[in-house]
Amino acid sequence: MVADNNLGRIWEGRGVRAFVSYTSEHNALAKGIKVNMENYGFDCFVDSESIRLAADPQAEIEKALRSTDLMIALLTPDFSKSTWANQEIGFATAREMPVVPICLGSLPHGLIGKYKGFDGRGKTAAQISNEVFPEMLRASEPLKSLAKQAFVVAVKYSQRYDQSNYLARLFLEIDNLTLEQADSIAESYNANSQLYEAWDFKGRVCSELTRTTGQLYTFDHNRYRNRVVRLER
Repeated sequence: MVADNNLGRIWEGRGVRAFVSYTSEHNALAKGIKVNMENYGFDCFVDSESIRLAADPQAEIEKALRSTDLMIALLTPDFSKSTWANQEIGFATAREMPVVPICLGSLPHGLIGKYKGFDGRGKTAAQISNEVFPEMLRASEPLKSLAKQAFVVAVKYSQRYDQSNYLARLFLEIDNLTLEQADSIAESYNANSQLYEAWDFKGRVCSELTRTTGQLYTFDHNRYRNRVVRLER
């Protein structure tokens, strides 16, 4: 694993790391995926965006491949013909990291043939991201755990009421959370007005944290603004 102090130019420093593999002809879509998946708690690497000022772009790509948590592959018809894309897929499978194939005219094949593909044909980057992330929360391990980590980050950095309310509905896709994750969500709720003033999130947060942990989360009505607290059992 690459030391964190060597990764400042590659990753923004928050969220689950996702390397976006694509062909140069589809650069705009890759950038859109990056922006929209970051709303769901991912820190996305798109080479044209992430290493623009790098003296050695290939070295930076290799660092990103060694340090990423998962790969998002944009499977366009020209993907399998790209030397770079094939090498990136090979790197990902050698590291045994999860791969999320987005089918855009091509299906998962070869080393990633075992992964479920998500249909992205005719959809915008926002639509693809909105459909893929809930599926990641329903996926098998280790992808599911990475998606839950991303969800916790997305809650923490939510900047809009509508985003917070949508995240509240995604709670239903989560089977369980660790106490650390649940406590982090409670702390984020207590500190972020875009969460505690979002009607759906406020209405679900205690019941969903209780369901996903087996611990009792409730509002402390003796505190200002009804903070979420976990009661020791």
